[in-house]
Amino acid sequence: MLIITSLVVVLLLLSTVVYVTEIEKNAPVFVADANSGLFALKQAAVHTLVSALGNVSKGGDPNILAENLNRFKSSVESHSYNAILDLNFTMWNAAPYSDGFWINWGNNGESISSISALFALNSTGNSANYYSEFAINISSSISVSGTYASLNASHYQVTVTCNILNEGKPASINDITLYYKQNDPAVWTPATPTNIIDWGNGTYLTSFQAQNINQNNPLPISANCIDTRAISMWTNTTCTYEQ
Repeated sequence: MLIITSLVVVLLLLSTVVYVTEIEKNAPVFVADANSGLFALKQAAVHTLVSALGNVSKGGDPNILAENLNRFKSSVESHSYNAILDLNFTMWNAAPYSDGFWINWGNNGESISSISALFALNSTGNSANYYSEFAINISSSISVSGTYASLNASHYQVTVTCNILNEGKPASINDITLYYKQNDPAVWTPATPTNIIDWGNGTYLTSFQAQNINQNNPLPISANCIDTRAISMWTNTTCTYEQ
């Protein structure tokens, strides 16, 4: 559903690009910063990258980025009638990125899913020409920490704090799934959060009950967070025991 919705949004934005571009081609004087069609083009590119990152962060084939960008390029260049549009892209490959992606899911409570690409647009028309280069970076990151305390001889209350950012700014979580590692056998067990508190600043507080753990040791937990753009992030960390 995410991919279909993103493609619909891209097509709608492209229709705006085409309309505004065609109107501006007939302008007697070209003004670089008056190109509102470029804004719509950038938004369409953003949705293209978000769709690819959402797909790959859930285990999809990374080749989807090149495929989506080639479709995007073809759509832009084929929807022009009074000018020649040439759109080129480069998937960012400077470390830590590889083929446009940087997905780093660590065991220290930190995680990032990111995608980056460079674009160059050249338009040649009868009455207006312009050239623009721009970069787009989409990054979703989380920071997870937690503590646990004894409720009785066999049950414990685990409290988890999760902070989420989109492009370094506070964002919102669409879904969070938690696991904890039991003591014997040492298996990952799904947690059932009793409540989730949204502090409205990118910080979420949730808690759940755990059993069959050793309070003398840090409690390993695993968190999968999906933001409102359907981008997934995983991280593992340990919760400390509080008296």
